[in-house]
Amino acid sequence: MRDYLISAPMNELLLALSRGPVADPPWQEFLRLLGEALAADYVTLILRAPREGDSGLVINSVVLSPDAVNAYNESFFALDPFVNLPPGEVFTVDALVPPGDYYESAYFRQYVEPTGIRHIMGADLGDELGNTARLRFARVAGRDNFAARERELCRCLLPHIQQTIRLHARIARVESERALFAAAVDRMALAAFILDQRARIRHSNQAGQRLLAEGRWLTEHEGQLRLVHRADQQAFRECLDDVMQAHLRGEPGLVKALRLDSGNSAGPGILMRPLPLV
Repeated sequence: MRDYLISAPMNELLLALSRGPVADPPWQEFLRLLGEALAADYVTLILRAPREGDSGLVINSVVLSPDAVNAYNESFFALDPFVNLPPGEVFTVDALVPPGDYYESAYFRQYVEPTGIRHIMGADLGDELGNTARLRFARVAGRDNFAARERELCRCLLPHIQQTIRLHARIARVESERALFAAAVDRMALAAFILDQRARIRHSNQAGQRLLAEGRWLTEHEGQLRLVHRADQQAFRECLDDVMQAHLRGEPGLVKALRLDSGNSAGPGILMRPLPLV
């Protein structure tokens, strides 16, 4: 039987990674534990690289000083030679930049050396969807450089980190799409509800809440959306079941339509469609 057991510290590290994007503050616990695993004094995660007029999105396990952070984000990023690394690989700065050139550079002399940092290890992440990030690890002067063991452990963790970033980016895109859809529906004064497989109301807009308050066609019972007339309720449940099955199959294009029974004239219509799976 294959051994799938992992150490307690690795388990803690992977759990912190899965929580990273939604932790408070985001990523800090993971970066701290990652620094411990790699014996790094400082760890930096760059989710959006600084550029002219944009300080980027840079998260540090430990903030050296606000002045040092601002200096890099505002100007020294343009001098940093340790950028655009081959994705998915781990390097020390000495392996990519001739030591004589690096340690005599203005970037090292004016920015890195005053912080007390001597050794830097890094990795760049990227996928076909454009989800990119940079990881940088640092050790202060007087310590040994990062060895093969630390580089290999970091390399093994990179796919897990990339997948977490990719999943979080996808969730953010879906939430943005839902928000845009909800805003468009509100502007058209259409009632909208987000339901689960049991017809429990997870979200409703103002028009939907007004329709529930009227109670002519729809009601809410113990958190569930129900239709007033029995025939409508049965047809609604059948449509909802079809939509939920499409949701599980990952078929967001399915749309089900239902016309409510008003007796002598056509009642209001209902459209149901699955939201995209994350």
